[in-house]
Amino acid sequence: MLATRVYVDMLHNGVEPDGYTFPFVVKACAQLAALRQRRQLQGHAVKLGFLEHDEHAQNSLISFYGKCGEPELARCSRRLSRWRPGRGRAASWSALLAAYTKAGRWADCLNSFGAMVWNGWRPDESSMVSALSACAYLGTYDVGRSVHCSLLRNTVTLNTFMETSLVDMYPKCGCIEKATVVFDGMEGKKNEWTYIAMVSRLALHGDGRTALQVFDAMIREGHQPDDALGVHDTATTSFHAPIWSGAQITGIRERRRLLILTRQREAARGGAV
Repeated sequence: MLATRVYVDMLHNGVEPDGYTFPFVVKACAQLAALRQRRQLQGHAVKLGFLEHDEHAQNSLISFYGKCGEPELARCSRRLSRWRPGRGRAASWSALLAAYTKAGRWADCLNSFGAMVWNGWRPDESSMVSALSACAYLGTYDVGRSVHCSLLRNTVTLNTFMETSLVDMYPKCGCIEKATVVFDGMEGKKNEWTYIAMVSRLALHGDGRTALQVFDAMIREGHQPDDALGVHDTATTSFHAPIWSGAQITGIRERRRLLILTRQREAARGGAV
């Protein structure tokens, strides 16, 4: 709340905000999910003309409404920047896609992504990750593959976040083979989220043996996934996978039990020292 209090003090002392002021205050409101204060701030920004002429203030507004779970307000805010040329529009599209993703409006996300490309705007990394998330939930393999191809054409090196999104998307679209190719090519870039995505998707496709092997590789490489995330996710997805047996689920749990005991012993030794 400090940022908002400083902003109010500015106004009381006759100091007018500029285009750099609003994004910081909006970000503070977003962290607090202070929708009412944000609407008051928006009214002030409109009165001063910043939302019509300042792309940073405009994009921060779209992002704020997305974080507060108000995609319709985010969409209405983006319309204010339609007339403005330049890169600002691409950033506003990206913020809108993120808003739809957070709200779980996957069809709207893909429709907006298509409109963004149709209107000649080159999607950035954030936009493509949002589109991949939508493809994963909707099972739209062809669109997901097109996004992947676009990433390969326009990005020198795919980072861990982007490749993990692909590992998550392909199996949900029914293609575990492509997910495996992406996963195997991530030498030195896999994190715990990458491993968990691969383990759970293999379980979903009924390949419990390979899922256990991937889980073991994750532990060997020093990744320590959250207990609830690891066991709950694999056990839940296994409900849909006949080949994932009760013994294999027990094996996962036993591995995790031993991992927890090892951590506790290491912590005890450290405390004794």
